[in-house]
Amino acid sequence: MNKWKTNFVWVGVVTSALLISSTFIFGAPKRKSPTVTIASPEDGAIIPRGTKIEINVNYQAGQGKIYSLELKVDRKPVETKLVVPPATSGSHTFSYSTFSLSEGSHTFSVYAYQTKRPTKGKDSITINISPGLAFPSVEEILWRVESNYTLIQDMKAILIARCTFNSKPFGKTDLALVYTKAPDKMRRETYLPRVKEGEKKKFSSTKMTDRKIKEMRMLIRKDRIKPTDIMITDGSKIIVLNPETMEKMVERDLIKEAGISSSQFDQMDLWYNQDEFIANHSLTLDEENSDSKRGIYALDAVPVTPNKLYSKLRMSIDYEKGIMPKFMLYQKSEEGEEELIQTIEIKRTKKILADKKERKWAYVPARIVNTSPHTVGDLITIQDYLFIRINLGLSDNLFDPEYLK
Repeated sequence: MNKWKTNFVWVGVVTSALLISSTFIFGAPKRKSPTVTIASPEDGAIIPRGTKIEINVNYQAGQGKIYSLELKVDRKPVETKLVVPPATSGSHTFSYSTFSLSEGSHTFSVYAYQTKRPTKGKDSITINISPGLAFPSVEEILWRVESNYTLIQDMKAILIARCTFNSKPFGKTDLALVYTKAPDKMRRETYLPRVKEGEKKKFSSTKMTDRKIKEMRMLIRKDRIKPTDIMITDGSKIIVLNPETMEKMVERDLIKEAGISSSQFDQMDLWYNQDEFIANHSLTLDEENSDSKRGIYALDAVPVTPNKLYSKLRMSIDYEKGIMPKFMLYQKSEEGEEELIQTIEIKRTKKILADKKERKWAYVPARIVNTSPHTVGDLITIQDYLFIRINLGLSDNLFDPEYLK
């Protein structure tokens, strides 16, 4: 009996060893990657610059289901498309404007992602951009700005503002908590840093160190310090509140002061009211000051109905990012000449994920430089935005003086 048991045990051991050996020899069942195929355009296609390309793709899951597709151009993410609900197979069409591309060869890659490992499949083609249209239309240029800023429905940030006059520090450095909400609301709470015994009450920008900024941010969050003033912009109205009583200290209406209508004021906001802006301005593309290779285009906008605020706007637009690196306001002098009254430049931007589901990114200004020329010198205001957060779902009550009472 013991002999049979011993033989049985040895048979079991040998059988297990054979099974293990076969696994090593033949391997475990191979997991399949998803497949994605660019059906059109064909590899090596020659397309004139300025043409909108339609990239048609077919996808098939290796196992599990496809839940996302991603388009990259020259390794840079361009667009992500969620497959809702996830599917084992299907097709999709990406659209891409070639105005942001230079002449020459460019790689277009499409990735498919599935729910089970290995999660990624890829297909790539090369497209050659030939000489074509030198410039996009004015409407298409402005649409690029709108498509970026409509991703930003609200924002919260710490603002550090400082001034120079004739290249020398002027005034004090301000720290403010800023809220914005599309299309035309802003709230700015200004704070003074805590001053230790023996320190001067006035301080230059060099004293606003990263450590002090972080310290003040923590104190603000814990409600340990109060703002010195609160300014709210709602459309054309600007209201300054007493932070202790929330009573109005100053109230101005820019529409009445500038002598323009409500519709004219609204269309000044290029980010969210472009239809009104286009309808109320004469727009021209300044080809001489545009750089098509870099995708930077200059536009001039003259109001159809004259107003006291400005006689012309000159805008420089980054087509790829959808921002305005430079924005200049002009007024007509008594002699009828255009005089520059203000220049606003975006010196630095921050790329932030604006839509987690669709994987869409927005470019947000992180440093803005405002220059006001005067007869005795230039007054320059530098605004740095830190700890930027967007699309928080801010309530309208945050910008309502009556509610704040």
